[in-house]
Amino acid sequence: MDADPSRNLVVFELRRGGGQRALAEVPTRDDDGLRQAWEQVRREHDATAAEVSSLYSEWEPSADDVRFVRETFAGADMSYSFERPGPDGWGAALEGARHAMVEAAHEQAGRAAAEGMREVGENGELLPVLWSHGSPRSGMLEFLPHVDVVPGQLCYSLATVGPTSRGTIGMSHVTESGLSGRPFNDLVAEAFGALAGGLQVNCYNDDANPERVTLLRLDREGSFASSAVAMPDFHERMSELLGEDDLLVGLPEPDTLVVTGARSSWADDVRRMVLESPCPATELIPTLLRLNRSGMTVEAQRQSV
Repeated sequence: MDADPSRNLVVFELRRGGGQRALAEVPTRDDDGLRQAWEQVRREHDATAAEVSSLYSEWEPSADDVRFVRETFAGADMSYSFERPGPDGWGAALEGARHAMVEAAHEQAGRAAAEGMREVGENGELLPVLWSHGSPRSGMLEFLPHVDVVPGQLCYSLATVGPTSRGTIGMSHVTESGLSGRPFNDLVAEAFGALAGGLQVNCYNDDANPERVTLLRLDREGSFASSAVAMPDFHERMSELLGEDDLLVGLPEPDTLVVTGARSSWADDVRRMVLESPCPATELIPTLLRLNRSGMTVEAQRQSV
């Protein structure tokens, strides 16, 4: 349903294509609204009255339109949702319909979200998810078991992540109550195992400037490649590949991670990638990290937008 009750949605079901539906929108108060709607559908779909098996109008048709339907669509079923008021009752009727439409939209969104979470629960994978403590969503951390990566600034929680039938990526966070007696550390091991299974490390060199050292980019078939920075052996592996201990790690978005030496000629590029990232702040705010044997610190963070 549209949330504008001043416009009446009319649906004609045609005897073609397994019950094709043709839609039209007309002013709600017009006494000949269904006649107008049929003229639209007839022109746009090259339809004939004999093809109409049923029709639906959000608003009860006027007496004129009831006669028009009976004369034009013999035997067609007709239904509606909102009763047509008298001439002086439109204000209250439209406001009541608006409220009902909004409630229906909320209920539909809730059902879609619940169905999406069911699909994610059945088909998704458990993954670690990075959180910035300054994230606009960070209030959720009160209910999520999480582990600090950089105390007070960056941490990770766990979530089941997967595609939904609507073509979106759904995420169901693991809450304290949702652990159901399962040891959190066991779930952490499972999540990082799933993350590692899909990671790819790509090396980039500047052919025009061969003196520049290597830039590493971690991608993943799936989501949350950025969470690799929390893996226990992340520094060891990246240091081995780059031949350096002091590293700069860029997290421009949840699905991307780049690494280079802290003093390499790529450092400014990595910093710009983070600070100019167009990615909206979700759980993670684009962040630049410094990593060496002594630990991990936040070098810079893009402003939350």
